[in-house]
Amino acid sequence: MTRRLIAFNLLLAALIVAACWRMRVVYLEREQASARYFARPVQPPSPPMVLIPDPPARLNAMSYLAVAQQLMFSRDRNPTVIVEVVAPKPMPALPLYYGMINLGDGPKVILASAREQGQRSYRVGQQVGDFKLVAIEPTGLVFDWEGKRVAAAYGELRDTQPLAPVRAAASRASSAPAAQTPKTAATATSIGSTATSGPGQDTGSDVRPCVAGDASPAGTVSGGWRKVLANSPFGKSCYWEKVR
Repeated sequence: MTRRLIAFNLLLAALIVAACWRMRVVYLEREQASARYFARPVQPPSPPMVLIPDPPARLNAMSYLAVAQQLMFSRDRNPTVIVEVVAPKPMPALPLYYGMINLGDGPKVILASAREQGQRSYRVGQQVGDFKLVAIEPTGLVFDWEGKRVAAAYGELRDTQPLAPVRAAASRASSAPAAQTPKTAATATSIGSTATSGPGQDTGSDVRPCVAGDASPAGTVSGGWRKVLANSPFGKSCYWEKVR
């Protein structure tokens, strides 16, 4: 029994030695294969091929013309643009100038927005028809028309033919009966003269202009109005003031 056990032990020892030798051989083969693999020169890979796309086409505004002409959301789409230029509004005629007065409370000018309109005295800041009087200067008047400053000399504004209709009205008034004579065309006899005279048209203030052909002297009283002749930088000014 002891011999068999010794033989079996020897056999096991031989198997162990054989297994260790085989493992050693396999290990050495693996090491040699690894050394040969790492010793092999590495071939660099070829560079990758990059495909560059074609550049995009250049944008052209005319290519969108069909879209603009056939826009479905706008029925009144019109490719032909019509630019309507609004003609500027023509400036009306400037007021007519008949004189200037100054009773101590600032200068006033006697103006009429048109020849057929009545004459009135105006201060700075008042509206004269379509114009606004903004300044009374020694050389002329300055108006404002729709935000534009319009300056005009007295010679340009002076009415050169305002007396013909006034003379006809005065002649009709002088030939009419006393019962038909208007109150505003009162007849007065001046000192040393028999010519008809009196205050002109009512201007809505305490001052009325002189009528054409009024030859009565200063100080003549007619219908509660007194005639005044005043000197101004622009000549003699004739008006009638209310007697108080």
